[in-house]
Amino acid sequence: MVIIGSILTGVMASRQICLHIMPGDTGYGSAFFGLHFYTWTLITSILIIIAVAVILAISSMNVAFRSLNINPDLFSIVGWVFLLLITANLISTVLECGGGECAANPVTYKLLSKQDIAFLKTGLLTRTVLRL
Repeated sequence: MVIIGSILTGVMASRQICLHIMPGDTGYGSAFFGLHFYTWTLITSILIIIAVAVILAISSMNVAFRSLNINPDLFSIVGWVFLLLITANLISTVLECGGGECAANPVTYKLLSKQDIAFLKTGLLTRTVLRL
C-alpha cells in the first residue's frame, strides 16, 4: 500500500511539475531550498519507493507476519480526527470557492463578505462560542 500511495503521489506531483515547466514560469507557491513543494513531493515519493524496496529486499522472507496489538480506541480517535480534518477542509473550500471552480490563486473567501471577515478577525465569534 505504501508503494501504491507513493506512486500515486508521485504521479500527481509530476503533473504539477509539468504544468509549470515552461521557460519563464516561476512556478506556483513558495520555494523551499530552491525547489517548489510539488518538486519536493516527487523527490520524497521516489525516496519512499526506494526505501520500501530496499527494506523488502533485505528483510527475511521466512518471517511470519504477527498481528499488532494496538488499542481499538486509538483507531477510533484517529478516525474521528481524520473525519474532522476532512470536514474542516470541505467547509473552508466551500467558503473559499463557493459552488463553482476555485480561482487559480484565491486570496479571498467568495462566500464571506468583508464585514464577516472583520468580525472573525476581532475574535467576537470565538468569544461567543466560548460563552455557549
